[in-house]
Amino acid sequence: MNKALIFILISVLLAACSAAAPASTATLPAPTPTNTPTAGFAQIVAFGDGTSDTGACYKFWQESVAQGATNPEELKNWDANWENRLTNGPVAVEVLAERLKVDLKNYDVCAALTGQGNYNFDMKVLDNTGLLGQIDKFEAELNGQKADPGALYSIAIGVPDVYQAINPDLNDKPMETKADEAIANITTAITRLAKLGAKQVMIWNTADLMPKLPLAAAMGFASQAEDFKKRTDSQLPGKLEELAKQLGIKIILFDFNALDTQIRSDPAKYGLTNLTDGCVDPSSGEVCQAPDEYYYWDDVSLSARANQIIAEAMAGQLSK
Repeated sequence: MNKALIFILISVLLAACSAAAPASTATLPAPTPTNTPTAGFAQIVAFGDGTSDTGACYKFWQESVAQGATNPEELKNWDANWENRLTNGPVAVEVLAERLKVDLKNYDVCAALTGQGNYNFDMKVLDNTGLLGQIDKFEAELNGQKADPGALYSIAIGVPDVYQAINPDLNDKPMETKADEAIANITTAITRLAKLGAKQVMIWNTADLMPKLPLAAAMGFASQAEDFKKRTDSQLPGKLEELAKQLGIKIILFDFNALDTQIRSDPAKYGLTNLTDGCVDPSSGEVCQAPDEYYYWDDVSLSARANQIIAEAMAGQLSK
């Protein structure tokens, strides 16, 4: 496998959608009231993979097309999406910023690995767009100044590391080793942020998404993704607790697994009727009639409604 896999995983599955009328959902159902205060944050500064990408990926593809390195037809893969996201509405970190009534500064890039690079390693425009590369950019923009101690630093990362771990052309290490490397990169990122002045960091281990994604079942790598997830779930919390004490900062681990369990136990409570399929059919490009009733937008991305639910849960956790 090579770049083609990640492009299938993150956006090529939407290529057929360009032939169908876009069914984006910019206006979402009214959320459940949370009465969440601003929690005292000055802003949100976000890092991560495509889970929180707010258009950076599309801009990089445009740049690659302009350089003659990428086929212009690939830009059509975003036609069915909302404002160049990888879903049909605002992503969770955007909704969270709105709930908390703070500005969002986002360094997130699709297919970002926890290390320096990107899964799409052969696209030069994506060099150094991994989590640690994003921290490099953030530090450079500080220009010697301290990071805002009143900001919430959000990190949503892990899915592309799982893709890399299950790709025999890119990985010859045990799954546990790759998971441990991802955890080490995450702790390095947090340590760097703390040294720059960050005081509050929220981690969402998006590797938890992988085992239940429609594509994981379709391609038969759900069990491998589960192995990666189990390793990070067993090791990451303890590492973060130890790191918080060492650095003297607050590290908040968003429990996506707990939320996912709640959603699946009573989907009607959240207005969802389909928890297994993507709203977009990858073979025909047909878009479902009720996108806000779907947990997944396509085979690899959460729907706008799911992002909204996640943001509400995050806001609720931050208010405690």
